[in-house]
Amino acid sequence: LGLRDSMLVPILGEAQTRRYLPFLLSLFFFILAMNLIGLVPGFVPPTQSLNTTLALGGTAFLYFTYQGIKAQGIVGFFKHFMGPMLVLAPLMFVVEMIAYCVRPLSLALRLMGNMFGDHQVLFIFMSFGMPLIPLPLMALGLMVCIVQTVVFSLLFIVYLSLAVEDHEARRPRAGEDA
Repeated sequence: LGLRDSMLVPILGEAQTRRYLPFLLSLFFFILAMNLIGLVPGFVPPTQSLNTTLALGGTAFLYFTYQGIKAQGIVGFFKHFMGPMLVLAPLMFVVEMIAYCVRPLSLALRLMGNMFGDHQVLFIFMSFGMPLIPLPLMALGLMVCIVQTVVFSLLFIVYLSLAVEDHEARRPRAGEDA
């Protein structure tokens, strides 16, 4: 499987995927490693802490905001928050900015909540003292670790794609279908 077979290419395009792949892979494997630490008995995953997940969400936010401004310029970047109609621009700008600024918080809370819940269930079953009961839950925990890493990474990729795409090029002209 090559880069063209990647699920990133339909979202970002091949050139953008090549450009952002090192950061994306670093983020993916860092989150995966932090999630998997919790599967070792006696260890708590760092992604169970809001501090860690807020740092990850904030880093992702700074990265896709910087890349969006770099790709479109500061005026072009903020222009897409205005919406399609000039008369609604002030309202749309406020609503879109709130939605944009909540992204790192939603990334952080989603990752932290799911990792916390998974490891609390595992901890409860381990406290029963029966040696084989936690094994199926640890397998389920492994799946949760992988799925949460993929979810965080895919949301980051979508946010990055939205930040760097040229919104003016995608708008249909009057009388054309989208």
